[in-house]
Amino acid sequence: VKAFVELTVSQSVREGLQHMIRMSGLGAMKPNTIVLGFFDDEVPVDFFQNDDSQYKTSIFKNLRTCDNKHLFFLRSPNHEKYFDGSQFVGMIADTLKMRKNICVCRHFHNLNKTMMAKSSSIEYIDVWPINLFQPDDNDPFDTTSLFMLQLACILKMLPGWKDLQLRVFLCESDMDNSVPSQTPANRLRLQNLLQQLRISASIQQARWSHKKQLLTENSVMKTPASESIDYIQRWVPSVHKS
Repeated sequence: VKAFVELTVSQSVREGLQHMIRMSGLGAMKPNTIVLGFFDDEVPVDFFQNDDSQYKTSIFKNLRTCDNKHLFFLRSPNHEKYFDGSQFVGMIADTLKMRKNICVCRHFHNLNKTMMAKSSSIEYIDVWPINLFQPDDNDPFDTTSLFMLQLACILKMLPGWKDLQLRVFLCESDMDNSVPSQTPANRLRLQNLLQQLRISASIQQARWSHKKQLLTENSVMKTPASESIDYIQRWVPSVHKS
């Protein structure tokens, strides 16, 4: 893996992340996006040891410290994590305060890239330019959504993904299905935006006022996490069916 490698010593993972964000890159080539794994109970996997990994190597296998401990080791199923959920959220907040984009990734190890390239049943890359926890009709035009569109365009340039079609889902609470010829203002705005950005994508409209109401009736700060999860689980399948 070609990269600029930096090392740091810190008393905690959160403090170490702060150092790495400041140190990473070289000169003007400073990264603007930080990628973190999801905070869950999944056991870490060493992709350098996987037989099917293009990065497979044994160069790190026998490296040890002065006290004969493995220099690179991953947390085992019975080993406690190095930080808790509150520290993980703090790490995300620190990243945003440093004006960096952040991506929190999950289940990427379950993605079969070979199958993606060969399967005829997979046709689309779907982009949902919305904030699920603070929904608003202007979401498709904010900075976060533009960043999502950029990532989707980069993904479409990669081998195995370039033949897929890009779809952008426009979720509006004021769709008027009774007038087929009527084109909502946000759809025109999104069409013009995609044209200006030279992004080739189709626009799919979806009604979501009945789902948006689940959170707008109560502030996000007062909504328990279980209700937020229930909101997502109830909202996403219904939109896919519409």
